[in-house]
This record gives sequence, C-alpha cells and structure tokens, in this order.
Amino acid sequence: MCFLLIFGGGFSPLAAEGKPSRAYNQMALEVPTDGGGMLMYSRMWVLNKYLEGGFSVGGGVIDRDFDLTAPGSPTLKGHTQTLVLPYIGPRITAIYHVIGISIGYGIFYADSDFKVEWLGEPRLTGRKSGWGSGFYSPLLVIQFLDPRYNVVYGFGLGGFFGTSFPKLKATSSTSVVTTTENPIDTLTLHLSYSWGPNSGRKSNRDEW
Repeated sequence: MCFLLIFGGGFSPLAAEGKPSRAYNQMALEVPTDGGGMLMYSRMWVLNKYLEGGFSVGGGVIDRDFDLTAPGSPTLKGHTQTLVLPYIGPRITAIYHVIGISIGYGIFYADSDFKVEWLGEPRLTGRKSGWGSGFYSPLLVIQFLDPRYNVVYGFGLGGFFGTSFPKLKATSSTSVVTTTENPIDTLTLHLSYSWGPNSGRKSNRDEW
C-alpha cells in the first residue's frame, strides 16, 4: 500500500493495461459532525493530466445544532434534522502531483424538521420542504492506493455548504422564530472507496 495526501480531492484509480480508461467511480460516506449520514456517488472522467470532471449524486440525513441570536434577545438553541434526497450536480477536480482541489455544486430537495429551545418557554417546532442549492467538497483527504485490486481508499474532512433554501420557521402557542440558516451546512468525516472499470497497474495520467 502507498498513500497520497490530497487537499480537496484524490488521484484516479488505475486503469487497464494498454489504453488507460479515462473514467472512474467513487462511493463516499459523509458523516456530519452533529449526526446523520450522506451517501454520495461520483462518476469522474480524466480530462487531461491536471483536470477531472464529472458529477455527484446522493442523499441521506444531516443533523445540525446551531445558535440563533437577535439584538435584545437571548441566545436560542436551534436544531434541524433534514432528509436530503436527492443531491445532484457537477464536480471538478484540479490536481498537480499529489495536491488537488475538488469541488462540486448542485441542487437538492430537502425535508427539514426545525426545533428551537428557549429557556422557560415551550419548545418551538416547524417543518419546511423545498429545493435548495449548495457546494459539496472533500476538503482534506488522505488516500491509500491498493494496486493489487485497483482501488483507492480515502478518509479525511469533507463538507456541505448551502447557498439557498427556503426560510425555516418554528412556532409555539406564543412565539414564532424564523431563520435563514441552511440545513445542509456541515463539516463531515469523509470515507471513500474509488474504483475503475478495469483492473491493472497503469495510471490514468501516464499517457498524457
């Protein structure tokens, strides 16, 4: 086994002897810091020696805990539990030697339960469903290449960063709280498994 330290991405699994394949697959489990789990599939094509492009699709559950603040009001504790299905969008990776940057941007449909804890007051609850958009990126990943089986194992830091979603609202019999917090914003533990369509010992990039 050998390993590479990749910032934001990875190198392609090996391709077949002879003409190398230009495509590979990746399955990643993203475990959010506050709970839940997202299963993401990516199909990537090697475009040239330094660039890969493809798409990611997946879904799962993201839990979030966060503080809600407003001028003149006490700090409230917010929690969301969000079913995300699907998340889909393009992904691009730039690589130079063993350093890479990988980022995806997509749309998603989410069903989010929103709860707010307010000291001395009944819990506020709400639910919101709708379409949103956001980034998906492995941020700091260590990858291990196993040339015997033509697979790459990776683990490290990942994340989802939302850019749009309908406002969340929680209510009780006496109060209403709204927020623009995005329910998919989270860092994750990234665990991935990448493989090519053929086995072999030739790098996808040797031909460039």
